[in-house]
Amino acid sequence: MSSKLDPSLIEDFRKKVTENCLVKHIYYNYENSGKAYWNTFISAMDWISVAVGGIDLHLLSTENSHDASRKMMSFIGCVDVMWHSIIRLNQSVLDKKKATPFYDDCSIFGKEITDNKYFETIRALFMAHPVDITGDPFGIKKNVNNDSRWYARWSGGKFEGGDFSVYVFSDNPEEQPKRFSIDFSQLMKFAERRYNYLNEIWKKIELNIEEYRQNWINEVIPEPSGNLSEYIDFLSEENEKRLENDDLRNWLNYLKIAFSVAPKNKKNQIILDEYRKTLFEEVKTIHQILQNMDIDINYKMMDFDIPDNLIYPLEKLTEYVPVLREYAVEKISNYIGDLADLNSCSDIDEMQIIVDAALWRKTGGAPPM
Repeated sequence: MSSKLDPSLIEDFRKKVTENCLVKHIYYNYENSGKAYWNTFISAMDWISVAVGGIDLHLLSTENSHDASRKMMSFIGCVDVMWHSIIRLNQSVLDKKKATPFYDDCSIFGKEITDNKYFETIRALFMAHPVDITGDPFGIKKNVNNDSRWYARWSGGKFEGGDFSVYVFSDNPEEQPKRFSIDFSQLMKFAERRYNYLNEIWKKIELNIEEYRQNWINEVIPEPSGNLSEYIDFLSEENEKRLENDDLRNWLNYLKIAFSVAPKNKKNQIILDEYRKTLFEEVKTIHQILQNMDIDINYKMMDFDIPDNLIYPLEKLTEYVPVLREYAVEKISNYIGDLADLNSCSDIDEMQIIVDAALWRKTGGAPPM
């Protein structure tokens, strides 16, 4: 057992969750319940990150003082927030309201009731509602019928037994005051075991992801045929259903434009036809990515080796300010004018595609055979 929780566990968990596009896709609108569990994920991860910093035995004190009581309240509150966040994550992953880990475990506190129930007693006495306690104030027996109300006085250390204690008084005059003590190391074990359950939750997420992938892999996507623009629309729909991958979405939008523009200038049409043959290979690649559900692939659009003196003009090519766009056209035309005529383009979309086609050829794109 360590004296504090390692924040790298929740940060690693957050990284795996947010970098895998399928986690959000699967849990944002869970198919079995229609619940947006993704929002639960974000909330739980945020509050676990907050709470972990306060679960540190070095922050506690065994002094008999108000300050020590406040430190204990903060510690227990952080454990409670972390633990309930773990519960919500687990329920979201399993799509079950009553999926609480360690529901029958009594190994840490060693009481007749479960550790989860016993921690609720600790939370009530030392932090949540010490002036309004019903039933068995010690939380050690099942099925207690006790109509009395109990009231805890301020807590502190240096009592007999345990690291920290509180005296509990009843509204029943026949009941004697009782002392309730806790052990810091047991609290830490309780917190650490539940915090480490993040590893088990991720394993369950991985199983759900693989099941999801296999279901879609079995759904065959037809090979490209017919109207290519319509087929790109079809692939866009498949991406939204299967992956919701931002890179693929952007690339498919680009391909849609590239196969839709209709240049009137013959020179522009020639360079575009060559470029489209290369782009068609990208369409087939995207088809395979979606068919195989390649969630780990880092798919990027083609990258051109652009001369430094064209970087600024290319940024201004789509400017709404006419003078800047005219400046960009002039500078770019000086470089690609032998391959394309930008002044004959009918709109910005056509101009952007023709520029890309010419740059592709100028910077190493071989004409297809």
